[in-house]
Amino acid sequence: MLFVSLVLAHPDLNNSTAPYIFNDLYSLLIQWPNTFHPNGHTIIPGVIEPYTLLYHARKDAQTPPPSPEWLAFDPEMSYAVMATKIPGPTYMYTYRTTKLAKVLYFNGMSAAWGEGWLDTQYSVLTGKGKTNGSRNNEVSLWDDYGRAKGLCQWGKQRDIEGIVRMNAGFSLNITPPGTPETRRSFPFPSNVDLNELQVDELPLQPPRGPGRGPGRGRRPGGGHGPWGFDMAPLARTGNLEWLRAASRYHSTFQPHLSLSYHQMVSFYHPRYHSLVPSRSGKLMQEHFLWEHVSDDDVGTFLDELDSVIRADLPGTSFDWQAAAIDTVTFWADRIAQIQNLLEAVNSTSNLTHVVTTVQQLSYSPLDPFIAYGEALNAS
Repeated sequence: MLFVSLVLAHPDLNNSTAPYIFNDLYSLLIQWPNTFHPNGHTIIPGVIEPYTLLYHARKDAQTPPPSPEWLAFDPEMSYAVMATKIPGPTYMYTYRTTKLAKVLYFNGMSAAWGEGWLDTQYSVLTGKGKTNGSRNNEVSLWDDYGRAKGLCQWGKQRDIEGIVRMNAGFSLNITPPGTPETRRSFPFPSNVDLNELQVDELPLQPPRGPGRGPGRGRRPGGGHGPWGFDMAPLARTGNLEWLRAASRYHSTFQPHLSLSYHQMVSFYHPRYHSLVPSRSGKLMQEHFLWEHVSDDDVGTFLDELDSVIRADLPGTSFDWQAAAIDTVTFWADRIAQIQNLLEAVNSTSNLTHVVTTVQQLSYSPLDPFIAYGEALNAS
């Protein structure tokens, strides 16, 4: 791959970003690794397959909903966000895609609220690093609807029909539903005349959206929700059902989405030198890109993102994520066993046995590449 050759061209392996890029590639659209490493650095185009069901819950019967809005891949997620947070009836709408819908996926915990979790979105919205980020385009941490509005407007100029992000489960922010291109991909009820409906302006402080985590703020006992109002019996289990739905794909990727791996763009590319000092000696959970990235590097990143979106580069049939998953599956348990073995070494250990065991664990996966019989005692 391209990034491998670029990384190997730099002799300073201490600053190599290859492990981070590999981790982002491996974990695309998988719940647990993006929860463990929530500070997303990668954006990648993709498509949602036709006939994919998507769910939208709200506290009124307005159809189509005001734009922008979000649709969940799991009905439990959409229901819990509204039924357990805001009093009153909850209306659930089910939509189905009618064709391939062009989307953009932000990795990490990109639909939740935490330090570093929204950094790639802030970079896109402001076009600069945090130090010089425009106050006109910066969105409050808590204003998820404002962030969705900015991202959808940015995406609409590039024919992006939806923004895919992850909280406890995956959701989709759609571009304004009153536009013809969105109606083709995400049709609303056929008996509603979309052209006669007025799209309201977003309130300054909209109801709590998908940024809330399941179970957060729960009060023990009774039928009261986290906001102190009486809840219906179904709503009382809403957060638990949301958690159940999210755990279905904790180690497998979200279905009905296909990503264009050859168009993956990452702030872990070694060209972004402004981020090297802030990563030194730190875990991935401590990589806060927007706080440290330079304006020039953000500009370069956005130029590259624009180029892959607009150029519609021809890809290959090779599944790079599957290759990464195969590598992890092949090696992960062996590496863990080797680590445990070496950490247990002490003054009384049989070092010959230790070395032989390490050789056996590391050589076995390399069998296809070893020319047995070419040298004495090779086997």
